[in-house]
Amino acid sequence: MIDVDDIVHRLVAARAGAPVPLGVIEPETDDEVYAVQEATVAALGGCGGWKVGASSPTATPTFAPLPLRGIRVEAEPWVSTAPWVAVEVEIALRVARTIDADLADRLDDRAALEEAFDAVMVAVEIVETRLAEWTLAPARAKAADLLTHGALVIGTPLALRGLGHDLSAATARLDIDGRDGIETTAGNPAGDPRRLLRPLALHCVARGLPLRAGQIVTTGSLTGMTTVDFPTTPTATIDGLGRLRSPIVAARG
Repeated sequence: MIDVDDIVHRLVAARAGAPVPLGVIEPETDDEVYAVQEATVAALGGCGGWKVGASSPTATPTFAPLPLRGIRVEAEPWVSTAPWVAVEVEIALRVARTIDADLADRLDDRAALEEAFDAVMVAVEIVETRLAEWTLAPARAKAADLLTHGALVIGTPLALRGLGHDLSAATARLDIDGRDGIETTAGNPAGDPRRLLRPLALHCVARGLPLRAGQIVTTGSLTGMTTVDFPTTPTATIDGLGRLRSPIVAARG
C-alpha cells in the first residue's frame, strides 16, 4: 500500500521546481490513483473542475480533478515552474447544478445533458508534469499526477441549450505566437466528447465528489499535445464556439 500523504507532499513540493524521481510514485490500483489525485487537489486549495478523456470511441475514459487555482480566464497569464509545457485545444462545459446519481445515470439523454450543463466553451489545457523522466513513468504515476495537468484556460461561455453544434465534428485550430499551427476536424480520439460525461459523473458520485454548479469539465484534446517554449501565447479556435489567447510565462528567468 502506498503512502498517500508522502506522495501528495512530494507532488505539491515539485510544483516549486524539483520533479519527483522515477519509481517514487507507484500506485498499484486505480483506487490508489484516485486517492492521490483527490488529496493533491485538496492540498492545492480545492477542486474547480475535472478532466476526462479516452484514447478511442470505445476506450474506457480516464479522469482527474482539476485544482481551482489553475482554472483561468482568457489573457490571464499562467506562470509555469515546469521543465517543459505543452498545450492542447479542448471543448469544455460548465456544470449547471449538482449532478447526483440519478442525473448522472441519464446523461446520455440530451435533455438530461442540458439540465446538468449550461454552457460550452473553448479551452486550452496547459500540460505539465511533476515527474522526472516523464516518458518512462508508468501510466498510473502519470494519472496520479492529475493526468499531467497544469492549468486550464477557458474562453467565453456559450449557452449549451439549443446550440445546434456537432461537437463530435468540431474543427479546431492551434496557433503559437501568431504563427500558423495545427488544424483538425473531429480530432478528439474519444469521438463525441458528450459520451464521456456520463462515466465521469458516475465516477464523481462514486467517489463522493459529485460535479457541482460552476465547475468546469474539459473533454480531451482536439489538436494533440504541442510542446511550447517560454514565453508564449497560444491561440485556440474552435469553429462555432469561439477563440481565446492563453499567455504562458516561466517562473524562472
